[in-house]
This record gives sequence, structure tokens and C-alpha cells, in this order.
Amino acid sequence: MRENERRRKLYFRVYDPIRGDEMSEVIPRTKVNLDGVDYWLPTDMLDDIPGIRELDGVPFDEIIIKYGDEPTPKSRSQLLADIMSRRIEYDYEYWAATGGYTIQDKQTKRDRPLVLNRGQRKLTHAFEMQRRIHKPIRVIVVKARQWGGSTDTQGYMFWMQRVKHRNWHSAIVSKVNNQSANIRAMITKAASNYPREFGTTTLGPFEAMLNTKIIKETGSRITISSAENPENLRSYDFAMLHLSECATWPDTPTRSGDDLAQTLASTVPYEEDTVVVKESTAKGVGGYFHDEWLHATSSDKIAEGKDVPVFVGWFEIEMYTKRIRDYGKFLKSMSEYNWWQWEQGATLEGIAWYNDFKTAHRWSDFQMKSEYPTTADEAFQTKSGKYFTDYMLQYLRSTCKDPIFIGDIKGDAAVGPESLNNIELVEMGEAESERLKIWIKPEEIKGQRFKNRFVVVVDIGGLHYKSDNSVISVLDRKNLVASHGAMERAAIWYGHIDHDMLAWKAAQIATYYDNALLVIESNTIDTKDKKGDDVEADSGDHSYTVLNEIADEYNNMYVRTSSPDKPNSRPVQKYGWHMNKKTKYQAYDDYRAKVRDHYYIEYCNEVVNEASYLELKRDGKIEAMKGRRDDMQDTTAVGVYIGFNENEMDAPKLIDTSKSKKKRHRKGSASTF
Repeated sequence: MRENERRRKLYFRVYDPIRGDEMSEVIPRTKVNLDGVDYWLPTDMLDDIPGIRELDGVPFDEIIIKYGDEPTPKSRSQLLADIMSRRIEYDYEYWAATGGYTIQDKQTKRDRPLVLNRGQRKLTHAFEMQRRIHKPIRVIVVKARQWGGSTDTQGYMFWMQRVKHRNWHSAIVSKVNNQSANIRAMITKAASNYPREFGTTTLGPFEAMLNTKIIKETGSRITISSAENPENLRSYDFAMLHLSECATWPDTPTRSGDDLAQTLASTVPYEEDTVVVKESTAKGVGGYFHDEWLHATSSDKIAEGKDVPVFVGWFEIEMYTKRIRDYGKFLKSMSEYNWWQWEQGATLEGIAWYNDFKTAHRWSDFQMKSEYPTTADEAFQTKSGKYFTDYMLQYLRSTCKDPIFIGDIKGDAAVGPESLNNIELVEMGEAESERLKIWIKPEEIKGQRFKNRFVVVVDIGGLHYKSDNSVISVLDRKNLVASHGAMERAAIWYGHIDHDMLAWKAAQIATYYDNALLVIESNTIDTKDKKGDDVEADSGDHSYTVLNEIADEYNNMYVRTSSPDKPNSRPVQKYGWHMNKKTKYQAYDDYRAKVRDHYYIEYCNEVVNEASYLELKRDGKIEAMKGRRDDMQDTTAVGVYIGFNENEMDAPKLIDTSKSKKKRHRKGSASTF
């Protein structure tokens, strides 16, 4: 109950943007007492204008007398007005709330200054956290219901054009022109109601162009366009771009809606104070907007070319609450899904409203999750059956974090036995196409090490950039020495390289990870044509190429027992994991169960992205949705299955290495085996 009350006060608190308070969610603020009244002013304003700090706690009369004037009500109000006139350069919230941005109230239909609600404060914080460190402003917004995201975006852009810059041109692009015109109408209203103390604002046509208006005082132009006819955007140098409902943009005979959104976003120069906002309701997984969201949420770091993600859940909107008369009775009635909503931050009153609305309107789970998503992942749900539930994906995503190393692994040579000598890690940039990401490194502690700790699984991809990636997954079994221990992601490598080089790369990684069990997949169950035109696979089984390259030099290869090649013969042992329909179900069923029961810990966001693409088809097949890959999932599923199955791999154990002699690699080729 205490936590519920804390959330209610946080989400729905009464906030005064004029005076501010210590709980500001948008920018850092510092308390300054001006003539007996406390104001929480922007900290960077006080840093840039140090004279204001000297006014803290000093009566205005003393200051006015000090500069030779007579204290009067007018002189006092003028001094305060002078301070606040500088404040609008630093404080968008204050500027909007004092009349800089007038909107129409949705309920009363009356004009009023914009006072940011909970969702708008979250969005403005995303803008300001980038502006204040002199970064380009790039934000992606997954919309859920109406909390004023477009309103706030246009208000912030208007502030940039009217207060911060000159000739700072913007464009609004929606699915159709009418939507863009409705958004620009907000600026028209704001300009006509602009306070005179902030300066005059004249919004007029630009060179008789119907789609473009200009703020005459600053020379900044505001253009509207549509995804159906974007040609009028070609001749402008835009500093700000608002892409509205871009996940719904239609395809044209010459270009897809996704390609258009990507192209437009790239036209804005990557410079300080430029703005690109992509906002839309989610329309399933796998498209450009979903890809951009996944990239934005892959790390908390503000990186070049990366958007800051913003999602506002329905439970953060005060109108979606219902009074609860008997909390004890209500708590007992909550479903497992309701408890999951609570874990995501919902209030009890919000959950009560959600359940009541669903019952009253006889909506299905899918309808509720589509219209009132609790998380962004839920908003992106697809109508086809997900293999992993939303709860499982949420669990997998919750442990993801940045790797401790990004780069490559190298030896004395790229291929051949010498490649296993003097192995070292070499750091390189995030943008490299073939790279090794590491979360856990092998270590030896006080003369001890774990035996059978790591398993390395290789999925062999193609060479063409549209073909499947080759993937090398490293999983850590150290925690399995204890009951109820969980396997963890240790590392992953993926990319497109020649298959002989892939073989030695896998051997290098396995050698680095304490001579780990190396599992080479033989993917013969299908040719991956199921994935559509956007993803292709090289024909043929390259597993023998990989195996024959390293079998003579690497001695800890996974061996399976296979059916005899001839009648009345004994079963034979063969290198590698044979991925057929039976073994795929075995691996994936075990993988899903371990995720469900929290016996597997994932650290890699890209792997979770792939997990969200996995679907269970009506015919029972487990495969990625059309146009998507599942290479990382295959290696993870096989690694988890082998790692937990003692018939496949010996249990990990801690051994004393202080007196042990260094073992020599045993040699033996696939043919002699």
C-alpha cells in the first residue's frame, strides 16, 4: 500500500512549472530565493548567469537601492521579469506554462498554456538530456493512447524556432497531409496567443507555398508533407523533423514506407540542437520502426546515431484509474497477469480500471494489449503466436547489459594450427560488422579453475550479406555446480566470413574459454527459404568444411551417437550437432522451459530481439517470422540443451590446478575417429 501511494503521488502529482520543485523530472534545478519566494531555476542557467546566484536570499529593495533606483512595486516586478525573461532560454517547461505554447484542452475545449503531464515530462526529459550535453536530439516514441506526445514535440520544436535559433527549419511528415496539417495547427494557435512580453510572433505563408509557413521574427520555416507525396521535402535544409505514425506509412510503387522514414531521418545533419522525432503506435514486430526501437533500447548509453526511447504506459495517465473500496478483496482477485502489470509499475487503481474496462467492453487479451499496452514490447505484439510469452521476453530483456568487451580474437595466424597460439583479444569499434562481444571472461582463482565450464556452439551461415549470419555462442555453466543454478551468456560472435576462417575463429574462442566443448551445428533440416526474399541462405552443408579444418588440432569436439550407416551395424559416433526436426524440438522445448523457470540468463540484446521474432506456427513449426533470422536462437537453444543434459556434457566441477601439469592437445581427425 505504501508503494502504491508512492506511485500515485509520482504519476499524478500537482506540479507547478512556474516555481518548480526539487522533484523535477526534466532538468536539474537549484533552489534560489528571490525576494522571499523560492524558485527552482535551471542549474545551467545559474552557471551561465552567475549574477543570479548573488540574488539568493537578498531582498530586492537592497539590490534596487544598490544600483541607485527607488524600490517600488513596479521596480521589484521589473527585476523579477528581467530574470524570468532570461529563464525562457533555459526552461522550456516554464516558457510553455507561462503562455509560450497555448493548446486547446481536450476536455473543456478552452485554450490554455501547456503544463506538462507525466508523459510529456518523460518526453521532454529525453529531449533535454541530449540538448544539455550538446548532442543532436534523436528520440523514438512508442505511443499508447493519447497523452500529448505530438503536442509536446511540436511545442519543443516551436521553442527551438522561436527562442533558441534563427532559420531553424522544421518539417512534419504524417501518413496523409491532413494529419500533418492538424499537427501544425498547434503552432498556429500558439503563435496567435504568444505573450507580448516574450516578443511578437508572426506566422505567415512562405512565398505563396501552401505547405510551408514562416516565423517572420526568426526566419524559421515549418513545412508539412505526407508519406504519400514527400517530393516537396527535397529542396529544404531541415534542422528538425517530426515523423508522425511512421510505422503506418504506406508503400508506393517506388519506395516502401519504411525506406522513406529511414531516408528522411538521415537528411537532418547530425549536429547540436537538431531534432528528429519518430513517433508511432506499434504495428507489429519486424518493421523499420520496431528495428529502430530495439536499437534504441539495446543500451542506456547515448551513442551517435542512436535514438533515446520513450514509452508512456496507460497506467501513467490519471484518467485510467478506478477507485478501490476493499483493497484486501481486490488483491486476492488479481491474476498472474495483473501482478506482472504491478511489477511493471502500474498502480492498483490502474489495474482495477484495466480489468473493469476489459470486462465491460468484452475485449480479448490481444485487443487490450494492443490498445492499452503495459510495456513497449507488449505494444509491438504480433497476431501470430509468439514462441516466447511476453513474460519470458520481459525476463530475458531484464538482465541484458552492455558487454565488457567488443572486438575480435586473434592468434599468430588467421587460419591453421598457428592461429591457436598466443591468442589475444583486440578491441575495435561498435560499427564493425564481424565482432566478438564478451560479458564473462574465463578466470583462474588461487590455483583453481572450473572444468567443463563453457560450451561453444557454432551455427554456420553464408557469405552474402543477405544470408544468415554465422554465429558462435559461448554459454557459461559455472553456476550449475550448485542446485538450481542458471546458465549464463558469456560471449557471442556473429558475421559473414569464409567457412575455413569461421572454423579457426570458433577454435580460437573455444581455446580461449578453457578448451571448451565445441559444438558444430549441421543445419540440414531446411534451406531457410521460409524467411522470405529479404533473407537468403547459401546452398549446401558447410559443416564438413568447418569440421575437417580443425578436427586434427582441437580435441574437445562434441560427438553424437548416430544411427548405423548400414543394416546390422553398430551405431556410429559423429562430430557435430545434427539439427533435424526432432532435435530442434528437443533443444527449443528445453530452452523455453529453462527461460520460463529462470534457469537461463541472457545478457545480449540482439539475442532477445531474435527471440521476439520466433513464432509457433499452426503446423507446430518453430521459426522466425518472414524476413527475420533465428541463428542466435539456434545456437542458444542447442547450448542450453547440451549444457543442462548430463548425457551430452559432463557436469562442471572445480579442480585444483596448482600441481597439475599442462596437458598437450590430443590430435585425431574426423576420419580416423
